[in-house]
Amino acid sequence: TLLWILAQVAPAPVAASPAPCPVARDCRADPPPADRGGEWIRRRSRLVARLGEPHHRGRDLLLVAGEPQWVIGKFAYGGVDKDLKGERVDVFAQIGCAGRWTALGHGRTSAKDGAHPTVDGVVDTGGVLYFRVPPAHTLPVGVHRLRLVVAGDGSATDAYVQVLPRGARVVISDIDGTLTTSANAEIEALVRGRGSPVRPGAAAVLQRLARQGYALYYLSSRPDWLAPRSRAWLAAHGFPLGTVHTSLSKVGELKVDPVALKRGAIERLKARGLVPVIAFGDKATDAQAFAEAGVPHRYFIDLSGDPHGGARFDAWSALGTDGALGAVRCP
Repeated sequence: TLLWILAQVAPAPVAASPAPCPVARDCRADPPPADRGGEWIRRRSRLVARLGEPHHRGRDLLLVAGEPQWVIGKFAYGGVDKDLKGERVDVFAQIGCAGRWTALGHGRTSAKDGAHPTVDGVVDTGGVLYFRVPPAHTLPVGVHRLRLVVAGDGSATDAYVQVLPRGARVVISDIDGTLTTSANAEIEALVRGRGSPVRPGAAAVLQRLARQGYALYYLSSRPDWLAPRSRAWLAAHGFPLGTVHTSLSKVGELKVDPVALKRGAIERLKARGLVPVIAFGDKATDAQAFAEAGVPHRYFIDLSGDPHGGARFDAWSALGTDGALGAVRCP
């Protein structure tokens, strides 16, 4: 697809100026050293790795304390996104995004489609790592950075696991058109080889909500291979650390029903005992999904369609004194 081709040549978003209320936890420590002298398990894997640059992507997960903890990632190479199957992946964790890295163990990518049961809505399409965190290394409540390293060549990707207590409050935000300046901003940014422009004031509002104890859940119909770029963009523009949840499609909304995607993701959070309280979007599909999922406070920037009972706003700065958001000020 056009988006896929553009992403292969597009640089990561450039750093932006710090937002006015910085969040101390940023998970930006250097990754653990990678051993590039490993051996491939399968002979054909060496050929797969020669198809081009690795396009691995870790899957961010939002979990509840006490439930099984998984680490999930998709591993592929080249512009054709060829799956890396049946290979060892070593898993490291930076607990609480601070201090040293801890080796959690290793697993193997799936050798064929459907080899592993679906976990958290992630269907096994081959080349997927499903790693269950051993009880001895159970991740505590907090946000944790995971590093997933292919043993055969040392290539790697990150994922973030956010562990919350049951009953924790969650703020949900769409990305395209809600945090970026337009729904097509990311496509234009890929064409021009730069980062998408950000809506003024958006990061400050979400930072303040994070300071009040809300967990952040960035819910997007973007394809999953844009997840690493999305995380980099959010960090560069000062957004609080959170879970980036994308579609599993390589072409995003061209094949995915955004209402079903977002409603389903929110319903899974609620089924786990989490409490989605506030949601931000910009499209009629966002309004429909958030209303059908039962999020009580719903806000839509520049929305031209039916808000389904939500509130419209024309600038993020206008939300600073909104009663439903509470006293949105830095502590």
